[in-house]
Amino acid sequence: MRPYEVLEALWGLVGEGLVYLDSRGQSSPDNWAWRLSAQGITVAGGGAWQPRDPEGYLRRLERHMPAVNALTVEYVAEALRAFSARAFLAASVIVGVASERAVLDVAYTLVAVRGDKARKLREALTRNGASQLQRFTELRRALEPLKPT
Repeated sequence: MRPYEVLEALWGLVGEGLVYLDSRGQSSPDNWAWRLSAQGITVAGGGAWQPRDPEGYLRRLERHMPAVNALTVEYVAEALRAFSARAFLAASVIVGVASERAVLDVAYTLVAVRGDKARKLREALTRNGASQLQRFTELRRALEPLKPT
């Protein structure tokens, strides 16, 4: 790696708020040091759901939800790429799309398991022109009686 590539990477990390240049009152840059910020320490720790670590985030998602739909995972991966590119609005939109996909997966699974007991939900899922809100509302109604169990 060339020296300018190292500096480019370090200044990129500064821009992300992950590291800072600590001068500790020293006027000479020779005495300055690169340090992890509080956010950098959090990211480096790897314990939290961290979008700045896309591969780790996706591994964690698949470990916590092994049956998650592949399309939902692809949407989340796209959201992470948008986040990394600082396209935050695009990232939030695609997270919404991933959430809708996950909600639909739960709804279709509930219809398959509950059969006639989920008739209204099945109708909301198959009705042309039904909004995502209508589908979600019916899903909540179908799940409500199952809460105690």
